[in-house]
Amino acid sequence: MSQKTSVGLVVLTKLPGMGGVVAVLQVRGTFNHEKMARESWPGACQVTCHGGAEEGEDTIKTLEREFEEECGIRFSDIAPYFRSAMTELIRKDDDKPVVTYGLLIEDPSFLKVLKLNTSTGGIHLLQREQLNELIDLRTIDKVRGVTDRRTIAMFPDEIAAVRMAFDILAPDAGAEAPILTFLTIFLAAA
Repeated sequence: MSQKTSVGLVVLTKLPGMGGVVAVLQVRGTFNHEKMARESWPGACQVTCHGGAEEGEDTIKTLEREFEEECGIRFSDIAPYFRSAMTELIRKDDDKPVVTYGLLIEDPSFLKVLKLNTSTGGIHLLQREQLNELIDLRTIDKVRGVTDRRTIAMFPDEIAAVRMAFDILAPDAGAEAPILTFLTIFLAAA
């Protein structure tokens, strides 16, 4: 039996009051209402949204569905807020397939319309300068989770994706990031 693909998205946005471009990370809550069980690694950070592909879904459809489930709005509803292309950051096709995309949403107003899933512990806005503070989540106790709010722990592939998002989408964190052309048509017809 093949492992289903995990699909994620790292959203970057510009917040001048926080020094420019930040990554919008999701904080894991303490209870997972879908599984009706305690969440593993509570308090840890993860990419903006992620989840597993369902039967017959391609990665873009999975991403759109997960964004709606975890962020409370349709992916197409945030389209007016961004002008850059979504780009593939990581693709691992081994025993645990993972695809992670990145997107720069220049207008931070989209944060006002997020309606986070009840299982989430909120959002964390990560500045580029904090990249060196990220630690491997696997070094944290899975049950206790992150108990110090100053600790930013993520899985290694997500740390790599966040780094790549900054490098590709906002190479000069304080400067204007380049406007990329769309490489993939990914918005479903409304």
